[in-house]
Amino acid sequence: MKISSQWQLKLLTGLLFTCMMAITAGSVQAGKPERIQALQPAVVVANSHKQANSDEQEHQYINRKGAVQFAADAFLPKSKETGRRMAASASFRGRGLALSFFPDRVFDIEINAESRPKPNILSMNGRGRGKNISSFSITVTPEQYIINYQDLETATLYRVVGDTATGRGQVTEIDLKKVPPAYDAPPLIPPTD
Repeated sequence: MKISSQWQLKLLTGLLFTCMMAITAGSVQAGKPERIQALQPAVVVANSHKQANSDEQEHQYINRKGAVQFAADAFLPKSKETGRRMAASASFRGRGLALSFFPDRVFDIEINAESRPKPNILSMNGRGRGKNISSFSITVTPEQYIINYQDLETATLYRVVGDTATGRGQVTEIDLKKVPPAYDAPPLIPPTD
């Protein structure tokens, strides 16, 4: 069986990312916790660019879309006894997270609050370090994760949704200055079943 060079590159990138996450996630230096490398851009597949372009034409406020890889094991590691994902017992409050939605920039996030509404769910809130007005939120379940980072200094919103088991997700960069206002929108009424 012959493996293409593109797949070899993807495999090598995945292995390198996994090793980097294992080293970064648990390290502490001189009593000061290091940043956790939580999110990295993934290898771009050729046909995903065509989809992003058609979506951008439909929604002018979308700057770009991309694929990302999330370090789920740092936040929801698998239990050695049951094999199920459980929220990490260590506190993330005061820790830094490094988020790279796209290859051109890394955001440094400080976690201010965390909660574990269930043993297998972790939610955290924070803000960008050195940013006057920004907000960050993440919720991780065994099935999915969602990340939102809003930087009002640049009027940009990053929204990520993905699969916790694989860590793969999709990021959307939104220009908040181009989002149309919503006036007198009809109420959203949940269905009654």
